Amino acid sequence: RTPVARDHAQRVDAFGSPSAAAIEHPVEADQPGSGVLRAEMVSGEALLSWRRRLLQAAGKPAELDWLLEVAGGVPWRELQSLWLQPQRQVVLQRDRKALEELWDSYLHGKGPLQYLVGRSPWRDLVLDVGPGVLIPRQETEMLVELVFQAQDRKSTRLNSSHSSVSRMPSSA
Repeated sequence: RTPVARDHAQRVDAFGSPSAAAIEHPVEADQPGSGVLRAEMVSGEALLSWRRRLLQAAGKPAELDWLLEVAGGVPWRELQSLWLQPQRQVVLQRDRKALEELWDSYLHGKGPLQYLVGRSPWRDLVLDVGPGVLIPRQETEMLVELVFQAQDRKSTRLNSSHSSVSRMPSSA
């Protein structure tokens, strides 16, 4: 059975950031065999400095930001706001050491980030993924959206044709 991560999303401060109470207890990894991971409260300045150090070594910013969002619990918008408010505190769902281990595994070709983290956001869902499971792609999201839009247009045409038929005078 996969350990369950402690949910701290509902404990936020006035700025919408997780509060210090969110890190009172350890969180367990969402990957079997990963052991117990600790959440970490860190200043925006320290997080941005850590991010710069990792990117100087290797990797693409968008990929590290994805890791911070999905495995670290720091949404991209919040990460960007730290450039303007580096004194703000941020709660990471996993500590920087655990995130750095995932990043290093990714850079050393041990698998896609989605497999290493065990999750992949898709539309309004977060799907569990791993080897043997196709990783959902943005292109698939767009394709599904196009199908929904086409279905909506078809439904609209059908509804308007039914209502125009009902308004036609009957010939008696």
